[in-house]
Amino acid sequence: MKYLILLVLAISVFADVKNEGKVIELTADNFNSIVLESKQDVLVKFFAPWCGHCKNMAEAYKTLAANLADNQNVLIAEMDWTQHKTDAVEIKGFPTLVFFKKGGEKPEQIKFQKARTAEAMAEFIRENQSFQREDL
Repeated sequence: MKYLILLVLAISVFADVKNEGKVIELTADNFNSIVLESKQDVLVKFFAPWCGHCKNMAEAYKTLAANLADNQNVLIAEMDWTQHKTDAVEIKGFPTLVFFKKGGEKPEQIKFQKARTAEAMAEFIRENQSFQREDL
């Protein structure tokens, strides 16, 4: 019985995160498992609550997550940089959006530098995704 419990725990640690159409809240504790160790591509918005540009794009980011609810190959996440940090990425300003493209030993990091609209972010994901359209 003890081994069965350990097996279930091990499987759950390495399982993909379910995309439920919501922005996933990242912390220092869950960043590695959700972003770096994931088998999915992940778009992460690093933000500060006081940042005006971050506030202005919040609805577009939520819309993006909702629009991608049926796509289990990509996750939309955010991390409050004033509360949580990671050495995996260098943040110099807010908001900073980084696409973590799966594949290889560690995901490739691609910075988003286009219009902060749901449409522009969706197009950016399509251009940089690690999976093929037939995988969707």
